Amino acid sequence: MTKEQTDKLSDPFFTTRSTRKVGLGIPFFKLAAEQTGGKLEIKSISSEDNQNNHGTTVFAFFYKNHIDFTPLGDILSTVITLIQGSPDIDFHFMHITDDRNVCF
Repeated sequence: MTKEQTDKLSDPFFTTRSTRKVGLGIPFFKLAAEQTGGKLEIKSISSEDNQNNHGTTVFAFFYKNHIDFTPLGDILSTVITLIQGSPDIDFHFMHITDDRNVCF
């Protein structure tokens, strides 16, 4: 993504899709993290800036002991669906808790 796109990701009325005029996924994801005292960070290096090493990294920090933490649901199925739906993208997933880390 370009810097301009990354800067607009929290805006629900910004989307790159031509089929819709709104994009609520990232704003809701950010809100869910912030309601627990956490945060959402998105970093991106565009292919224009680096042809060999570009991509987007999304970090979501949730405090699961916070009263406003909502259950994450079936994360494994969600990640598998993302991977199957976009086979040309390299996904790296990490779920870190106090006592264990899961990475794939």
